[in-house]
Amino acid sequence: MKKRRLISFFKKVSLFIGLLFCTSYVLNAQITFASATCGIASTTLQPAGDDGNNRNIFEFDDGNIVRAEWDSGQNRWEINLYSGDGMGGFTFCCTYVYNTSASVPNPPSLNLGTWESDFFGMDCTASGFVLTGDVQDGLTTGCNDTEDPVITCPANITVDNDPGQCGAVVNIPNPNVSDDCPGVTFEYAPASGTAFDVGTTTVTATATDASDNTATCTFDVTVNDAEAPSAVCQDITVNLATSGAYNLNPNEIDGGSTDNCGVAGLGINTTVFDCDDVGETFPIELTVSDNTGNFALCTANVTVWDGDAPTVTCVASPIVLTDRNNDPGACSYTAQGTEFDATATDNCGVASLTNNYNNAGTLAGAAFPVGTTQLRWTALDATGNLDTCSIKIRVLDNTPPTALCQNLTVQLNATGNASILGSDINGGSTANNCSSQPVPGGIASLNATATAFTCSDVGENNISTLTVTDVNGNFSTCDATITVEDNVAPTALCQNLTVQLDANGNGSATAAAVNNGSGDACGILSLSLSQTSFDCSEVGPNTETLTVTDVNGNTSTCTATVTVEDNNPPTAVCADPTVNLISDTLITSVAASFFDGGSFAICGPVDFSASMTDFDCDDVGNTYNVTLAVTSQSSGLSDVCTASVTVADPNSFCCAPPMAVCENITVQLDAGGNASITPAEVGSSSTAECGLASESLDIMGFDCADVGGNTVTYTITDVNNESGQCAATVTVEDNVAPTALCQNLTVQLDADGNGSITAQDIDSGSSDACGIQSLSLSQTDFDCSEVGANNVTLTVTDNNGNPSTCAATVTVEDNITPTAVCLNTTVEIQSDGMYDLQQSDVYDPANSNDNCSLSSVSFLPATFTCDDADQAFNITVTVKDPSGNTNNCTATVSVEAGNTLPPEWSASDIGDQGNGSDYTYDPCVGNNPGQGDFTISTGGYNLIPQNSDNLAFATVPLCGNGGIQARIESVSGGYGGLMIRESSAAGAKMVAVYSNLTNLLRRETRSMTNGARSSGTFFASFPKWLRLVRQGDYIRAFYRNSNSGNWILFHQAYVPMGNCVEMGLAVFTIDPNGDATAVFSSVNYQSQGGQSLSVPNGLVWEAETPEEVKASVVPNPVRGQFTLQFSKPLPTAGQATLLNEFGQRLLQQPLRAGETELGWDTGALPAGLYFLEVVTGDGYREVLKVVRQ
Repeated sequence: MKKRRLISFFKKVSLFIGLLFCTSYVLNAQITFASATCGIASTTLQPAGDDGNNRNIFEFDDGNIVRAEWDSGQNRWEINLYSGDGMGGFTFCCTYVYNTSASVPNPPSLNLGTWESDFFGMDCTASGFVLTGDVQDGLTTGCNDTEDPVITCPANITVDNDPGQCGAVVNIPNPNVSDDCPGVTFEYAPASGTAFDVGTTTVTATATDASDNTATCTFDVTVNDAEAPSAVCQDITVNLATSGAYNLNPNEIDGGSTDNCGVAGLGINTTVFDCDDVGETFPIELTVSDNTGNFALCTANVTVWDGDAPTVTCVASPIVLTDRNNDPGACSYTAQGTEFDATATDNCGVASLTNNYNNAGTLAGAAFPVGTTQLRWTALDATGNLDTCSIKIRVLDNTPPTALCQNLTVQLNATGNASILGSDINGGSTANNCSSQPVPGGIASLNATATAFTCSDVGENNISTLTVTDVNGNFSTCDATITVEDNVAPTALCQNLTVQLDANGNGSATAAAVNNGSGDACGILSLSLSQTSFDCSEVGPNTETLTVTDVNGNTSTCTATVTVEDNNPPTAVCADPTVNLISDTLITSVAASFFDGGSFAICGPVDFSASMTDFDCDDVGNTYNVTLAVTSQSSGLSDVCTASVTVADPNSFCCAPPMAVCENITVQLDAGGNASITPAEVGSSSTAECGLASESLDIMGFDCADVGGNTVTYTITDVNNESGQCAATVTVEDNVAPTALCQNLTVQLDADGNGSITAQDIDSGSSDACGIQSLSLSQTDFDCSEVGANNVTLTVTDNNGNPSTCAATVTVEDNITPTAVCLNTTVEIQSDGMYDLQQSDVYDPANSNDNCSLSSVSFLPATFTCDDADQAFNITVTVKDPSGNTNNCTATVSVEAGNTLPPEWSASDIGDQGNGSDYTYDPCVGNNPGQGDFTISTGGYNLIPQNSDNLAFATVPLCGNGGIQARIESVSGGYGGLMIRESSAAGAKMVAVYSNLTNLLRRETRSMTNGARSSGTFFASFPKWLRLVRQGDYIRAFYRNSNSGNWILFHQAYVPMGNCVEMGLAVFTIDPNGDATAVFSSVNYQSQGGQSLSVPNGLVWEAETPEEVKASVVPNPVRGQFTLQFSKPLPTAGQATLLNEFGQRLLQQPLRAGETELGWDTGALPAGLYFLEVVTGDGYREVLKVVRQ
């Protein structure tokens, strides 16, 4: 970066004091010189000698001075002109330089064409400068050289790689080297002319003088890989996989692509083929790229083929017999539906599936003959691939013949036997459906299951099954009824019999007992007797007839005498009576029959006798066993029994009645809601003096309906059947808790963010034997704070107050869409030519809402530029609540060009503003964002010199050296110009220059605070451009009348001020009652620690880069990504901004202290020229060119 410098005479004197020059050079020349710039008339001067510091002196009569010297550090002659003031003082005016690459100062021609001016563009040679003469060596003295030589490296070098190489041979120009003494040499590491690898290599230049003093400097050699790879493709054919797809890999079509620095990657535009592509050839573009973004293309023909055969599956695999029966009435079988059809699959679909039996795609309805048929299925796909499978179908003749039978009757012979043949019961049976049978009618045999009959077969229930078999082994049957008859009577034989009556007075005789060997060939079916039952009235002989019937109903008879005898004793049956006393003093007597319980004799009455018949009070409550004897009057036989006799005193002749005493009790219901009690629990204190017979309660069982007090009646009965009663209270209690059952529940919040449930919603069938009285829930209302899972407790209370609990999870959901309300707004382009849209511009938080709350508001970031001015844009704003529900609204954003001053500028009304002042800034004028027009209007009247100022002043800070320049587009009613002043106070020190766009320039100076303001005018033709520069305590003013003309110095002043002052644009009116308006464009300024508005358009100054930090772009030119590199870590933070050639900001990234590199991606930007501005907090600023290919 070129340094601008101004060195005063005094600084030059101090610069060379104490330096030891071993060799000096003297300009032995005659000078003819004139400079209107410095106010010096034309004259010819001779050398006036040496000033003692090896510099020529040319001195004019009026004190004007010319100093000439050889600058060995920069290899150039410098001639500095100073204007005398006539009083011994002087002012520096101009510097002229003659640049040469020679190491000794021997310019071949000292004339005007070889010299140039060197001070902020001042045209010092406008009036001519002629030098004639030569250069002579000065005196050489002894040299004790302890100082290092001076070496200046060439600028950084950027070259492209050599063809086919991953680097380049770089020839480096020589550095500028100098030393106080001759004999200085230099060398590079790496050396010039060697091969440098692609990338950036730091080269160190070392200068060594004759005394071995050394000095070094470094610079970078950057070799860009500008050579694209060599892309080589090969044609291939790919087969689809069984999935019907093929994934192509770039390596498959690469035919050996190469690159000078190695291939970094391969890419293709198509990667997947499917069945729709079979048979087609596709041109596939292969992209071969290297590590620096170079790429090359080639095309390969990829043919897609399907070599995968279909798969066919038969119904039986492997081949096995599949049996089917013939159709009824036919010698074949008809296939039913798809039972014999095969199935097929293919990665790209089956084109056809056929069989060789009916050459169709199905066998449905095909007829197969009796026997075995083998057939084959074939599946084809679209590319002719096939697969087969086979099956065998065997059809069986399973139609039986028709069997017809006839019934038959046969007679048993005298021995009880009979027989038949199968043909005897055949009723005209016929063969089956198939023809060409080997036997007439097709009947092979007739077989009957029953052909021999005996007595056991007599009757019509004899079934003989006729089996009719055809010649194919099929058979059928029919049944014939064979009726067997027996008509031969049996032989009847009798014998006499004696019968004994039983204990019931009955006797019986059987036919078998009277039978004496009756017989029949087929067997006796039955024997019957004319009388078989006898009783007491039939004791003695009785004549009876025996009837013999054979099994087939034939009968015969004979007679016999049956004698009846009775030898049974009587039966004694006792009762268990109670003897009730009839007196407390007399004996109670009973008859023996009192104890009879139903005694009896078989044939006749009985007599009774008892072992005990008399009872008294001593016997009350006792039980006695009394023996009862029973005698049959007819047979004289006896029997005995024992009676259990209880003696009672029902009238209490002998004891008191029972006493009932009750007690109240409490019982608990069980889990089933039931409880029971016994009489003893209530009447445990009751007494029965005559003896307890029984206790009872009218209520012994209780349930849930009886909870509380219940009255029961207790009854006690003694042995005399006397009873007593009392009442007791039975308190029934239920202390069993209910069974609480819960279920989880999901509840939706409503539009107000609330949701509610009931206990019944959570209840999952809670129960209690005595019933549920109430259900209550620990929480029934929910709001947005409870979205998600919530634990609640259900309390179940039964009808008797017993509680139980269970827990459930209530999941609260919010599915209500939020309400999004947008704001239509108007925004203004800011001073940088841009406006970053803010959320508050488009979103209405007051009217946007959600039943719960809003968790986020988002919209696509929008940055508006001058191109968007006077247009409206629809911006979609999305709101989201914590449950993820979203809604959108659309805001209309109207974009207008702004008019506020840039943020670093401020408006200062200095003095009286008359009718007031106004400051505006148009960032979009001339389609030049970030460098717009300033318009300043004021009523401040400042024409007459005075101690204070009345003007409008738009200002920016100036610290140290710097300046400001601007183009004045228009002025009306007064002057517009530039000003540097110590402060905005009305009487502050200041220097100002103005133009009214006529032929006059106005200059003003105040060198003392609150002192007089001096002013003057200067003739200049249409001075549209003004520049004001501060260098130390000197402030100089320049003008030019075109955009590319030379700057002309027209005013300078020595005004000491503080380090930080104010500079800016000033406007005042020349009408005490009027207003002035001025429009400024292309406003650029430079200040230590400040920034310039003019990046990159109209860029005039570049801040001096700190020597310890250098920035570079690698690679450059770029194709996509590049790296911003720094020679050492940044000392302070800052930012880097990428701008287009119009100065529009495209990308911006922060810089962090200590950072040495920062990556950038320009893949989305078109090819062209860009500028990268680097600014840090310590004042470092640099602008780098970036070329996007």
